[in-house]
Amino acid sequence: MREYYAHQIQTRPSEGMTIIKSGKLLHQYIVDTYTATEQERLRFLRLNQKQLRAELYTNVCDALDNGDTDAAHLGKKVILPSSFTAGPCYMSEKYQDAMAICRFYGNPHLFITFTANPNWVELKEHLDAYGGDSPNNRPDLECRVFKLKLNEMLSDFKKGVFFPKTVAAYTVVYTIEFQKRGLPHAHILLWFEGFKGEATAAVIDQYITAELPDRDTDREGFELVERHMIHGPCGNKHPQSPCMEKGECSKKYPKNYSNTTKIDKYGFVVYKRRAHSSSYVLKGRVELDNQYVVPHNLPLLKKYQAHINVEWCCKTSAIKYLFKYITKGVDRALLLLQEKGKSREEIEKKKQHLELDEIDRFQECRYISACEASWHLFSFHIHHNEPSVMKLTLHLPGKHRVVIDPTKRLEEVLSRDDIEKTMLTAYFEANKKYEEARELTYVQFPSRFVYHSDIKEWTPRKKGTAIGRVTYVHPAAGGLYYLRIIVNVVKGAFGFEHLATVGGTTFEEYRDACYALGLLDDDKEWHDAIVEPSYWATCRQLRRLFITILIYCEVGNPRNLWDHVWNILAEDILYMKQKEFNFPGLILQDEELKQYTLMETERLLK
Repeated sequence: MREYYAHQIQTRPSEGMTIIKSGKLLHQYIVDTYTATEQERLRFLRLNQKQLRAELYTNVCDALDNGDTDAAHLGKKVILPSSFTAGPCYMSEKYQDAMAICRFYGNPHLFITFTANPNWVELKEHLDAYGGDSPNNRPDLECRVFKLKLNEMLSDFKKGVFFPKTVAAYTVVYTIEFQKRGLPHAHILLWFEGFKGEATAAVIDQYITAELPDRDTDREGFELVERHMIHGPCGNKHPQSPCMEKGECSKKYPKNYSNTTKIDKYGFVVYKRRAHSSSYVLKGRVELDNQYVVPHNLPLLKKYQAHINVEWCCKTSAIKYLFKYITKGVDRALLLLQEKGKSREEIEKKKQHLELDEIDRFQECRYISACEASWHLFSFHIHHNEPSVMKLTLHLPGKHRVVIDPTKRLEEVLSRDDIEKTMLTAYFEANKKYEEARELTYVQFPSRFVYHSDIKEWTPRKKGTAIGRVTYVHPAAGGLYYLRIIVNVVKGAFGFEHLATVGGTTFEEYRDACYALGLLDDDKEWHDAIVEPSYWATCRQLRRLFITILIYCEVGNPRNLWDHVWNILAEDILYMKQKEFNFPGLILQDEELKQYTLMETERLLK
């Protein structure tokens, strides 16, 4: 179906072009065709999830021992899997993958936002070839040209044309988003090769500028910055601007003047913006100077002639919010509806239904523009990262999940040859088979070995590389949580028993093995339980985790735990208070941050 509709919206001068010359009706046609194809995919998922169910292997065995041989009575229904592109689980997986790359290579160096330009020469030449039309009437063309430009830009980054070469030959993460008015844009993260330590002002100035070029010596650069890289007018010069919220620009323009580039105490870059009375542009009747220039790279702007915002990534743990931003998922329309004639019980029942039915929740108030529909009809990727990231599953002995067919008897399910094989047990077998494998932990394994899911085996990698990511386990999970601690430090494990053996003694509980390895001394596991997810979890989630650990886990010295992690729990407090007080320049001392964090934590306890 998708291929047929993608075929329909191609330009063919020798054939009838009624569809592509329909103007705004073409927008409606593209959106309708995409929603039809997506609805078909969702319908397939809904109809087939009753046929495939997942359950713990031991639970299947227990059911058979108890005389229950009907597979239809077992299993947890999966609603919207991570294999569905743009779904919540899909975007969450991509966020975790991006953070795994960040953990491996460190913080990215550049954050680039590249927006399509409807006035590109290539677009106009194509439209003129069949009689002319407005570029905004052809969202399909805008997407295709933007995709070509994006591919060429990424190729330039790989070759080191505008910036230093990326690490490991090519390390990049990008996500495609679509503005409500239609134009696609890409959020790109780059890691530089051989660049270590914190950036200096000279390094940042070498690649990024936030000033107008000289009108006389660089006329082309000045006109491009004027056309694509000026924000506003807003603020006092235009209080009715769409970016204004509560009398302030939501993008924090106009920026303050600065004679030099510097990095503030929170790790954010303040770009050089000098005050020149003769350097300004006119937007209507308003003069805008360097305070309104969006940071950019001039050579990159000259080649691609579009809005390309280039920012140096701040050296702070708040980098996870940047990854959250680029993987936040699809747009939604905001509506306020009030149902009449329905009881409170019926409304609550509807809410519970949406909580259980991820497909309905995904479709509720979904906003789809013509450009987004075109992008999906052409089957272009909305997310990409290199190198690839492999999710490594974890389970206790006999606690792995198996996929069962409800039409088969449980004896048939358990009689499959590979029923007890998993990614983790295949790792144990590879350690027995390959001597070089014994030098690696579980999370390091994908860098030198490839997992074949069809035969459930690991084999030595012949080319390329990959980054491993062990699935997160909550501290309240008990044995599985301690197993995860062990597999992250023990190399060359031959089996579950090997992981529980320390100094010739085999322990019944993995927690005891952790103590024997010295991994749990002085509440170390609870400190690590907060520090590890701090690289990807939000501060609100971390504060809830802190409370869970205090209430349900055996913490020997809660005050030491608080002193060690309070600054992690407080990362978003300054931003929250700046918004609450409508004071972007607010600065809080450490003691004030600590008190506000305690107040937020106390609020969660109530």
